[in-house]
Amino acid sequence: MFFLPIGDAPNPRGFRPWVMWLILAVNVAVYLLFTLPLGRIGVSPMDLRALTLHLPVGLGPLSEWDLLVWERGFRPFAPSLSDAFSSLFMHAGLAHLAGNMLFLWIYGDNVEHRLGRLGALVVYLGTGLAAVAGHAALSPSSPLPLIGASGAVSGLLGVYFVLFPKNTVRAAFGLFPFFFRVIHLPARWVLGAYLLLDNLLPVVLGADGPVAYGAHIGGFVSGAGVAWLVSRRGVSAAPERSTTPMERVVAALQSGAVDEAAAEASVTPPEALGALPVSALVPLAKALAARGETARALGALRASLLRGVSDADAARLHLTSAEVLLQLGEESAATQQLLRVTAVAPGSAEADAARRLLPELLGARGPR
Repeated sequence: MFFLPIGDAPNPRGFRPWVMWLILAVNVAVYLLFTLPLGRIGVSPMDLRALTLHLPVGLGPLSEWDLLVWERGFRPFAPSLSDAFSSLFMHAGLAHLAGNMLFLWIYGDNVEHRLGRLGALVVYLGTGLAAVAGHAALSPSSPLPLIGASGAVSGLLGVYFVLFPKNTVRAAFGLFPFFFRVIHLPARWVLGAYLLLDNLLPVVLGADGPVAYGAHIGGFVSGAGVAWLVSRRGVSAAPERSTTPMERVVAALQSGAVDEAAAEASVTPPEALGALPVSALVPLAKALAARGETARALGALRASLLRGVSDADAARLHLTSAEVLLQLGEESAATQQLLRVTAVAPGSAEADAARRLLPELLGARGPR
């Protein structure tokens, strides 16, 4: 079974999170310029540097990257502020880097939009140091170096938890290879589970392993504390607009940002989306389907049909419904939608498109 967050909604419209992108780029650059090349250069266990760093016996083959990690990673028994900063941009491998950067990508834009660019940078680095302190508090005698951006990213998650209580998280959920679905959950459920189940519970149970639970907890709690102060004092360089998700959907569609409108629409009832003009609803429904929101797309198309539209618009709605159903593999239901296209507007371009698809679908279904 797997559960992987892949997006969130709503997101700030027309906003580019330059600070988050810069942090992501620095982390990737460190991996490409140091982790990969240095990891291919072997080092003798009797190398003087290895002896000076007091590496434990039995680590196995060493590389230049290993020595750099032991030299510049944060070690609680020999704390250093410069090592605490450098550790935030070092990762053990590609999976470690990818996981942290995915969470930074999903949650960082909202945080930067709310706190401002300088505020977001200060919070990222500050909660990163708080995460290092949290790790040191839980593992004060650990000889192993702490590396990774997860503590600072956890700080962003703590900020997000407090400042965006109504947001939702889109996640891939499944039991490979039998079941797969994209689901939407309240952001606080997902982030609360991350804090409680993934970090606090293992600490309570005394779990051992390479995961720095103290860093995650320290980062999250410090980020939540900063966000609480921000919300109490009303400090916000770019406060959230007091518009509804539906109003943001309309604004995004008016500016031609269909993908952004689809992100906003992921928290909007299908019945409300069905009130949009058909010319706007059709591309929005296709964008929703592309994001895995097929049920919401079909519900909006159905709601539009139920409110009563012209034959030409009905043909467009039925054809779009058929295209979405085909993505789901629902060939029988798609066939019914295509037949309705030819019935309501037989001379339309939509009907021509339906007639091109029908022979193949009817042949695949076989005789009835």
